[in-house]
Amino acid sequence: MELLLLRHSITPGNLKKQYVGITDQPLAPEGEALAREKRKDMPPVEALWISPMLRCRQTARILFPELEPVEIPDLRECNFGDFEGRTWAEIKDHPAYQAWMGGEQGAALPNGESVAEFYARCRRGFQQVIGAGGLRPSEAPLLPVAAQELLRFPHGGPGKSPGAPPAGGAMTLLALRFFTVLLPAVLLDLILGDPRWLPHPVRWMGRTISALEPFLRRAFPKTHAGERIAGGALVLLMAVLFGGGSVLLLRLCGVASPWLAWGVEVWFSFQLLSARDLQAESMAVYPPLKSGDLEGARAAVSRIVGRDTSVLDGSGVAKAAVETVAENTCDGVISPLIFLFLGGLPLGMAFKAVSTLDSMVGYRTPKYQYFGTAAAKLDDVLNFVPARLSGILMCLGAALLPGCSGRRAWRSFWRDRKKHASPNSAHSEAACAGALGVQLAGDAQYFGTLVRKPTLGEPVRPVEPEDIARACRLMYATEGLTLLLLAGIGLLLNLL
Repeated sequence: MELLLLRHSITPGNLKKQYVGITDQPLAPEGEALAREKRKDMPPVEALWISPMLRCRQTARILFPELEPVEIPDLRECNFGDFEGRTWAEIKDHPAYQAWMGGEQGAALPNGESVAEFYARCRRGFQQVIGAGGLRPSEAPLLPVAAQELLRFPHGGPGKSPGAPPAGGAMTLLALRFFTVLLPAVLLDLILGDPRWLPHPVRWMGRTISALEPFLRRAFPKTHAGERIAGGALVLLMAVLFGGGSVLLLRLCGVASPWLAWGVEVWFSFQLLSARDLQAESMAVYPPLKSGDLEGARAAVSRIVGRDTSVLDGSGVAKAAVETVAENTCDGVISPLIFLFLGGLPLGMAFKAVSTLDSMVGYRTPKYQYFGTAAAKLDDVLNFVPARLSGILMCLGAALLPGCSGRRAWRSFWRDRKKHASPNSAHSEAACAGALGVQLAGDAQYFGTLVRKPTLGEPVRPVEPEDIARACRLMYATEGLTLLLLAGIGLLLNLL
């Protein structure tokens, strides 16, 4: 069962910043207009329970005209007693008000409700709602909100309940998602990485793409336009299958238990992150490279790069590993973090589906030049902001890490960030090159053909095996700074 808590719209008392509880005020004209404006943002609901107050009935009628609300008397507003209609400035210094707002269970407003009475009444009201939803009221907490989403109108007046945290203290959905989903997912990624024996959604995506591609190629005309449409249809199908499928999965799990839905969301969110796997795969190059086993180092790096590794010397192998970590810091770490933060598992899965599509069909080869257009363009759009953020935060990370130069990272980032055919690929790679004092990118061989590409950074010194570990530390620093930024955004929204 998922409950959305919705506060009534603005009343005349709210406009005057008064405490309005049992006084049965209607909505102000501003409140009616605001409710009509908010109606388009309301999610679909199956049932509606409301306080019997007129302002709540009016708000419900505007927002959900198709539903017949059920009035729950115990959900009526608090009885403020002698403070009814008074402003915060008028009563803030009254000892009874201070004790009441402090949440003392025996505290009561003069001729009004005590904190204990208010909580007991609210509990009875929510137990009625929970019982109507098929749960066991005897075991229900006061606010069993599976989605933890509070929808409310800005009243402009005092809106705190007795014992409530200061204004803005209510956890917003983004902040809640950060602390309950994103942080556990990051910790799981750091601990587990990507064991090959573990089923993984990206492998499911790859198999799905391989199965759908020939079908869609047959279904559309074999023209340039037909191939573009077929590729666009594949993008849409993948986003719906994995993004929409995640919504369905979480809802089905939520029916069984909110804890199950939470566990499933954390688990699959962790699988969309690849920081630990990037470290493990790139560092697998280090031991053979350091011991002088060039063939072993080439074999190890061939698992994470697409270029011909048979022609690489030791410095070239190290450079290829560093470039992989730098470039994939955005695609494999920062972008998934941002989309998981903004939209939870469904948006994270939809992003990963597009990213996987781009890695499989987003090439300018005769086979995919037109078929892969939609995937490549959408991937560019989705990574536009994360790529630039990754570059900036990597520069900050370089300033914090020993052996790296933040000033040189910023200079290289600003100068070289656009030196790539892709609008997003060079940002974090340029920052990494400057941070380490090495030169990355440049010409490389692919399938026997030399591809000329501009270089990034300045060759202060040659690339060495130890730079692989330094690049990994830069990646983790960038991830940590991203987490701090997202946490700050989520908590800042509590103050608005």
